Amino acid sequence: MSRTVECRGCGAPMVFARTGRGAKIPLDAVPSSAGTYVLENEDTSNPTTYRMTDPAYTGPRYTSHFQTCPKASDFSKKRGSGDVA
Repeated sequence: MSRTVECRGCGAPMVFARTGRGAKIPLDAVPSSAGTYVLENEDTSNPTTYRMTDPAYTGPRYTSHFQTCPKASDFSKKRGSGDVA
C-alpha cells in the first residue's frame, strides 16, 4: 500500500489518493465493507481512486476519511483550513 500518514485531527491512519479529476482525497488506510472507493496503483507513491458502484465487487473498498474523522469539519476547504493530513 502507498505511504500511510496520520490524520492531524484524530490521529487515524490514512492514505491520500488522486481522483480521476486529479483532486487529492484522504481515505481510511484500513479497508471497510462499507467503503465506496477502490484504489488503483496502491503500491506506488501516487495511488488513484474511483467510486465503486458495482455491488458485486468483492475486492477491498475504502472509505473517505472525511466520513469517519470526528474532526473533519475543522479541515473543510469551505472554512479555508486546507487538507486533513
